[in-house]
Formats: sequence, structure tokens, C-alpha cells
Amino acid sequence: MPFKVQVGPPQIAIHQGQTVLVSEPDGQINWPSDKGLYFLDTRIVSSWAIYANGEPWELLNGGPVNYYAARIFLTNKSIATEDGTILPRTLGLTIGRSISGGLHEDLDITNNSMKPVRFQLEIAFRCDFADIFEVKSGHIVRRGQITTEWSEARQRLRTAYSNQDFHRAVTTSVSHAPCKAVSANGRLSFEVALQPNEAWHVCLLYTLEDGEQHFQAPHDCIGQSHKSHHAGTMAEWLKAVVKIETSNEEFYRLFRQALEDMAALRLPIRGTDHVAFLPAAGLPWFVAPFGRDSLIVSLQNILIYPEFARGALEILGSLQAKEEDAYRDAEPGKILHELRYGELAHFKLIPHTPYYGTADATPLYLMTLHAAWRATGDRELLERHLQTAEGCLAWIDKYGDRDGDGFQEYQTRSAAGYENMAWKDSGDSVMYPDGTLVRGPKALCELQGYVYDAWLRMAEIYDELGNKRRANALRKKAAALFKRFNEAFWDEKSGFYAFALDGEKKKVLSVVSNVGQCLWSGIIAPERAEQVVKRLMRKDMWSGWGIRTLSADHPSFNPYNYQTGAVWPHDNSLIALGMRRYGFAAEAAAVARDISGAASHFLLNQLPELYGGLQRDPTSFPVQYLGANVPQAWAAGTPFMLLQAMLGLQQDAPRGKLYVDPALPDWLPDVTLFDLRLGRRRFDIRFWRDGKDTVFKVLKGKPDAVERMSVALSGGVTGA
Repeated sequence: MPFKVQVGPPQIAIHQGQTVLVSEPDGQINWPSDKGLYFLDTRIVSSWAIYANGEPWELLNGGPVNYYAARIFLTNKSIATEDGTILPRTLGLTIGRSISGGLHEDLDITNNSMKPVRFQLEIAFRCDFADIFEVKSGHIVRRGQITTEWSEARQRLRTAYSNQDFHRAVTTSVSHAPCKAVSANGRLSFEVALQPNEAWHVCLLYTLEDGEQHFQAPHDCIGQSHKSHHAGTMAEWLKAVVKIETSNEEFYRLFRQALEDMAALRLPIRGTDHVAFLPAAGLPWFVAPFGRDSLIVSLQNILIYPEFARGALEILGSLQAKEEDAYRDAEPGKILHELRYGELAHFKLIPHTPYYGTADATPLYLMTLHAAWRATGDRELLERHLQTAEGCLAWIDKYGDRDGDGFQEYQTRSAAGYENMAWKDSGDSVMYPDGTLVRGPKALCELQGYVYDAWLRMAEIYDELGNKRRANALRKKAAALFKRFNEAFWDEKSGFYAFALDGEKKKVLSVVSNVGQCLWSGIIAPERAEQVVKRLMRKDMWSGWGIRTLSADHPSFNPYNYQTGAVWPHDNSLIALGMRRYGFAAEAAAVARDISGAASHFLLNQLPELYGGLQRDPTSFPVQYLGANVPQAWAAGTPFMLLQAMLGLQQDAPRGKLYVDPALPDWLPDVTLFDLRLGRRRFDIRFWRDGKDTVFKVLKGKPDAVERMSVALSGGVTGA
């Protein structure tokens, strides 16, 4: 068996809620860098180092032990003291860190020599209170004032930042120390004196402050984490979600890690009278409410945890735009793109309060509402969010279609707005075949598909609510859009659909993965689906590690660039489900195998946001994209949707039916699902290959509720 290269960023990242700590592998936070302790979009601690008599420690090993805690093992270099030299590697230092609101830090030292030792342990840290946007851009502007106050008696160091009415602070408290700490020269110092084989311990508790609100550090040391509420929370999460068993250990590890990543990315957002959970987009940059990300993740998780969809519908619906605001690209009925909590947002120096610069979140909201209803059978959900949904439909007609031609276009009205407002939202992501960037209004292909799908789904919702007139009107609009799209976007010469129409309604014929998402939405004419699938599976698009965002034959192709050649797992999951919708089970399974194989190379089997679009060969491995978010929600949701594609799962809780159309490939010969929910019912179902066919047996739940039905015959509305 060939040696497997493990890929991953050289850092340790832990988090809980909107508190994130990113450090070097040795636990330090070097300055200048983008590492630090982040809290509500503000970097609180920007530098952290630990010394023994001024000497740095040497890393042995370290890493996260779960999403909220890490342990790092270090040893000493030669240390000169007034009692003589402490020989290298005779002391052990363990740093333990745990986050729950604030940060708990354990420092444990053992003397492994045969002589007594005495030295000064020094912890040097600084706080810059920089906004996360400025850290990411590398251009930090200090606007307020930082003050530091040390209480010798209470053994507390408080560092605070104030800019008018914006306040953030951190209070570092010394706990369980065998001696008093001294604060001087920007360092906390302890005199450590140890006999042979003696141990020394101290806790540092970092309480984080947002104005008057305090986020306390966990009380227990990391070694007592079994007492933490986190362990119980994870156990409860694993009871609630779908689990699997399979003889394919690689896919099992990917699926299990994805479950843990999704648990970690649950973002508690306070609603009107309770806390709802929204999936955070990813670490470290996107621990915030996002429209597109939260909705796509909700769709990926609809079989696994439909409560994500409930939370997304509630929170995003409550923030639906009510009026026009050009600076924030807001228009009545529009669903937000991104909401931030840092200093720049507070003073409206950026439009993210929230910012509405997304053209796809609004139809995705409607798709998610339908999927949540099909998964839960909860009619009240439809009634609760109907007003929001009707606002979305009105926005699609009035603002989404900017020029009245029947297609969805986008163009920012804000001086601080985004050039591109679909999922490929980088400034260089939409280009002509010669590499020239497309400027101005753009009608991207997948946006038309989202609206087509949203209209059909809303028609089914209106049927349920007894409004046949509205349902029929939406079906007519969808049919007209289908016809217009297949006339205007299809290019007979290349045998592929256009990436977009530009402002002059000319086809942009760059070959991109976006067309694959049109399979997912069902807007591709069935007689052309085979051509589309074959084109996506040609070598310039199919890397062997997944389908690239842009053809390798395009002059703009760069396998290391964000959206012009890299591979995005979530994009592949949507494409695979689309392939299955049109009957291309083998191709969908091939994409799934690519992503599963790539994941096995990443540390912890943890899929990153994206990775390099290099061609696979017998000696290659996936290459990380510098700065990719890990974990990232729609990357974590990818295996759920890939499995959905291979099993052909469709929920219809209102009618008490779970439809399956399994087509397991030879590399995944069996899989058993546990606790698959349909409304309030739970099912355990075993699927396995029998020759070339895939058969199934219901192990728990009513067998007659589970029926085999072709995905293609059903129209492919799978709740995703």
C-alpha cells in the first residue's frame, strides 16, 4: 500500500461559538501574523509567547483534542540560572487550552532531572483589538485607546479597548498558582522552584468582554473536560443526527469527522425569545451568520439534522431587508449575505450590518423552506415563514430581474459592494474565454436554476396551503424560465451551457463548474444532460480529486487560486446530486470517490473549504489552499449530500414516505443508516450491493413507509 501524504495547515485552531483561537503548532501567537484569539470579529490577543528565564521552549508535539480544546507538549532548551545551567530536555511544559465563552489555559511543568531547579516562567502577550477584516487584509488601523490595569491583590490583568461607544476587553485571572504572579514589562512572571520529579501548575482564565456582557472562561482544567458541558453536548448531538456503518473505513471516517465538524460549527444566535442554532460558515474568518452558506449547509444537512434549516429560516427571515439601502445592497425581500459584529461594522465603515450583496440567498431561502417542510412534515413551518417567502418571491421579480428580461442579474449599488454576488464571489471569478473580466450586470447560469427550482418548490407549498391559483402561476413562470434559459444559455457549437450572460446579453462561454449546479436545480434540458455530464468529466474539468471550478484549458486557470481552478468539495456535492437527478449514478459516485479520497489525505479526514485543482496521478496528493477555512460548514456537509446522491434519498414527511433509489458503487459496497428521521419517525436502513444491484432492508421503523422510486422519475426534488 503506498504511503499516504497527510495535508493540513501548520496551526492549531480551536473554537466555540464566536470565540476562536488560532496559534502556531507550539501554542504561540507570533506577531505580525493573522493568528490570535478572536471574539465577535475582534482579535483580542495578537501575540502570545512563553519563556523560561528568557529562553523559548521547544515543541515536542501538539494539536487539538477536540474542536474546543488543545494540548501542546514542549521541553526546555539550555537555561542559564543563578543556580547553574538547566540541561536541555529535562523539563516538560504542557499547555492545555479550552474554550467555552472565554478561554481556560493550563500550564503544567514537570522537573524530570535529578536536581532542583529554579527559574522565572514568563508569559508575554499583547492585545491589538483589530477588526477581523483588517487582520485578513493585512492593513490594521488603530482607532481607539488601549488601557491595561493589574491588580496584585486579585491577581488579575485587564486589558481594555474603547472607541467611543465600542468596547472590548479581556481580563486574565491567575488561578491555582503555587506562588504570586508579577506583572511587569508586558509579561506575567512566576518564580518556579521544583524538586526532582516535582510538578507545578497554574491556570490562566481569560474572560472576554463585549461592552457590559462578560463571557467567562471554563472553570475546569482541560484534564477535567469530562465534567464540561461540551462532552454532554456532543453526546446529545450524536443522538440527534444520522450515523452510519460501512465496510469502507475511509468514507466512514470522512462522515464521522463531518458530524463532529457540524457540531463544532453550530452558532447560537439569540432570537426573539430563545436561542436558535445557525451553521457558522467556517474557521477562522467566517464565524458569523451568512445567508448563502447557512442555507446551502442546511440543505446538505436536511437528512442529517433538519434543525439547521429551522434555525436558518428563523434567523435569516428575521433579518430580511425591509427597505432599500444602496450602501448595504439591501432591497425589500432580500435575504442577507453576511452579518458582522466587529468595530468596522459597529461604525458602519463596512456595510456588513448586515450586508445584502448576494443574488442567490433569496431563492435558496425558498428552497430551504420547502426542504425543511418535506423533511419534518411541519405545516406550521410554512405558515410561520410564508410572509418571508412571499417577500422573497417579490424580490426575485422586482429586483432579482433587474431589466425585466426574465433572467436574474446582479450588480452592486454600493461603493463598498462586491463585484460578484453568486457563490463565486471573488473579484476575478467571472471571465470571458480570453480571460478578460466580465464587469457590470451579470446573469449567471446557476442563479436561473435556483429560481426555477424555488418557483417549483413554492408551487408545491401553495398546493399544500390550498392556494392553487398561486401554485399554477408559479409553475407557468418556471416553465417559461426553463424554455428561455435553454434557448439563451445553450451553445450548440461547444455543446455546453454559457457561464453567464453579460450586460449586453452576450454569452460568456468559459467552461466552469457552475453549469453542474444547473443539473442540481433541474433546469438543464434532459436531452442535453449527457453532454453536460460528459463535459464536466473531461480531464480539463475533472482533476481526479473532484471537478474544478474552471477548465484547466482556460487562460485564467490557476490551480492554486480561490475560484479559478481550485476544487471546492461543496460544489462537487451539488454537482453529484445533480448528476444523480438526471440518472448518471456512476458519474455521481466517481465524484464522491474523488472527494472521499482527497479527504483521507487531510489531517483528521477534515475536508477544507477548497484545495488545489492539480491533476491526480499515482504519486500525487491534494494540495492545500493557503488560507482555506478548516473546518468549513459546506465542506463538512459534503459527504452527507454525496451519500444522499448515491442512495437516492428523498423525504416526503407530509405524506409519510421516504423514497430511496440506491446505486452503491463497488468502492462503497454497503452502508447502514441509523436514526434517519422522517418527521417524528426514525429509521435504521441497511443498503448493500447484490451483484450489480443495490438492495435495502428496513431494520427499524415502519417498512411500508420506505419505498423505492427513481430519482429521475420523481423530478429529483430531494430536499437538497
